[in-house]
Amino acid sequence: MNISLYRSAFVALLQSVFAIGIANAEPLRTSDASILWPLKNVPATGPSDPFKIQGDGFCNAPSLDEGIVIPAATFDSFATQVLNKNSENMCARDKELRKAHMFDNDLGLLDPTLDLTRIKGINPEVCQKKHWKIVGFRIDPCMNTAELKSKPDAKCIVEARLVAQPFVKDPRNIWQIEDFTMHLIYQIPDLSVLIKDLKEVSAISKKAETAAPWDSFDGTAGSSVLRPHAGLRAEMGKCGGPVATALRNFLGKHTSPAHLTQIAWMTSSIALTEWTFGVTDVSNNGTSVTQGSFNGGMKFDNFSLSLMSEGQVSLNKNLENASFPNLYKSLKLGAMQSLPAEELTDKSRTQTIDSIQGMLDSTRVSQAQGNCTSCHLATQVLERIRILSGKPTAVGSGEYKVTVWPGFVFKDKSFQNLRNFGYGPGFSLAISRRVVNESDVTQKKLATLFP
Repeated sequence: MNISLYRSAFVALLQSVFAIGIANAEPLRTSDASILWPLKNVPATGPSDPFKIQGDGFCNAPSLDEGIVIPAATFDSFATQVLNKNSENMCARDKELRKAHMFDNDLGLLDPTLDLTRIKGINPEVCQKKHWKIVGFRIDPCMNTAELKSKPDAKCIVEARLVAQPFVKDPRNIWQIEDFTMHLIYQIPDLSVLIKDLKEVSAISKKAETAAPWDSFDGTAGSSVLRPHAGLRAEMGKCGGPVATALRNFLGKHTSPAHLTQIAWMTSSIALTEWTFGVTDVSNNGTSVTQGSFNGGMKFDNFSLSLMSEGQVSLNKNLENASFPNLYKSLKLGAMQSLPAEELTDKSRTQTIDSIQGMLDSTRVSQAQGNCTSCHLATQVLERIRILSGKPTAVGSGEYKVTVWPGFVFKDKSFQNLRNFGYGPGFSLAISRRVVNESDVTQKKLATLFP
């Protein structure tokens, strides 16, 4: 045996273990706890644009076809119930629903018992799980924060969320994004173990980041910036690198089907003018899937761009209730071509903006008062109100200050961009202020709990 080589290998092993130990002593960065898989390079937005690394990150984004986060039977059950999957494993227009509501106008279809996109028709490829990729991972160390205020004996429920979106290649062999999203929600039994493992992933990532620096993203010292995962960016253009492998192993351990409790979803019509939101409950180790209900029992939450463009309030009437009247009003104002004179006063404008900001708050207190659509639309409606009022800066208390990263254009949002963490049309990075706020709060909380 070559003692010198053995000693060198042993020293290298100690250094590696020591390096991971050092990393585990460091708090997680925002992009460690709210991970966005980089898939493609985004067009440059200015001299400070940091997208310099070339490559295609699709092979490092886990596919639902791999079965590491959701069993094949669970996806098939979801696709049958939600997407109307047929025997050819493709989505089909719901003929029975369409026949029953053929002569209803769009306002009549905005019913909490109807899945509007199944009536209008869903893109057929979406029913095949091979097209779905994991694009995001987020932690919520206490998803029932609001409940704790009224129940002192309650304990925090730790939640991990995976964001999945479908992608297909067009006839030119170019990736295209389909306008659908699934949020796979898992309850985590031991946060300390999850954080320990995530810090080990972070340690592996920092080695890759050193080899391919991405310094400009961190901003000033000590700042908290949400960004696409830097370690995965360093592995763009190659498949199965150390960071991608470590994250796959992490997901297999902590987001296993046994911990899967819900699938929140958004579907779009083929014409991309209608969207439906819903929730499915998952039980029995991820094998039993049933349509859930939310917001006082309604099954679906619909939104229609065509109605919004005509100045109609294209949301379920369940939103118009005594507990959250200002939000419904703000959505109605956002649909108008111009604001009435009485809404142009500073007082009215402040009230309207504050009602929208309630959905962008990171405390989740307002989540039970709103709904999926209003939450996803909040950023867009806020920008719309600003445009209509002709004032770029909010009056009064109605503004959350957040940092994303240099070169990120977040004002170019439309009513079509309903995602809040993932990718929008043309692979634009779709990260709403609520996500940034929640990620910032999560990072600070984890740094306190696990310094």
